[in-house]
Amino acid sequence: MNRYYKLTLRAGNRQAFIDRFAVSYDTVSYQKIPDIKQRTLVLWGENDQLIPVEIAYNFHRDLPNDTIVVLKNLGHVPMEEDWQKSIQPVLDFLECSDLNYLP
Repeated sequence: MNRYYKLTLRAGNRQAFIDRFAVSYDTVSYQKIPDIKQRTLVLWGENDQLIPVEIAYNFHRDLPNDTIVVLKNLGHVPMEEDWQKSIQPVLDFLECSDLNYLP
């Protein structure tokens, strides 16, 4: 909490936050999601108050090659709220991935 608070006080951060929400985004980008063929991990906090968990299920529906993990009792930043609960699905996902392309 202290770190987030201190970051909001840094010069320019408040304006950057405001500017970010003033940007117009391509509202049809979501239509390209089914074209993503790469294996994808959708990791979501069940209690996300910023982006509802229903969006995770939309990704799951639209991604042809995904793994979805919804973490109970966690919110918008599950990897910071409970890194131990969040890391295991990531490790499981990576162990199942084809890592032959790594040097």
